[in-house]
Amino acid sequence: RFSWNVGDRTTLLASSTHDFFTQGQQLWSVGVLSQRSHRGSLYLGVMQVKAGPLDSQIATATYSYVMSPKWISSATTSYDFGQHRSLGQAFTITRVGEWLLFHLGGNIDVSKNNVGLQIAVEPKLGRSPYSQTRLGSLLGTMQSR
Repeated sequence: RFSWNVGDRTTLLASSTHDFFTQGQQLWSVGVLSQRSHRGSLYLGVMQVKAGPLDSQIATATYSYVMSPKWISSATTSYDFGQHRSLGQAFTITRVGEWLLFHLGGNIDVSKNNVGLQIAVEPKLGRSPYSQTRLGSLLGTMQSR
């Protein structure tokens, strides 16, 4: 795992895992995470997955944006250049409450002919930028209400 903070708002990320035996998995990823303001972030990355007969090169783009102090939107899309197909898209709208986060989202995976809807309620246990939630970095920069 590698993380290099190029500037105050831009980080280069890389990781790799390799098995050295025959037909072992070989995984690597590189990407750039840019938080251009305290309200939004953008991630662009590429990942190689090679394990046995599987050989994929996956490009991913993700954004999160604080639309107002109470609403956050996020979306992601992935495309597999090795298999020449879309791996799907997902979106989430989050309502930020005083003690809870309410998530409403959906996903489309045309490669598996699958459509989904998600509803989640998540307790807000702090404003740490190291939170396990995808929104942790955005919520950590928001001012107290």
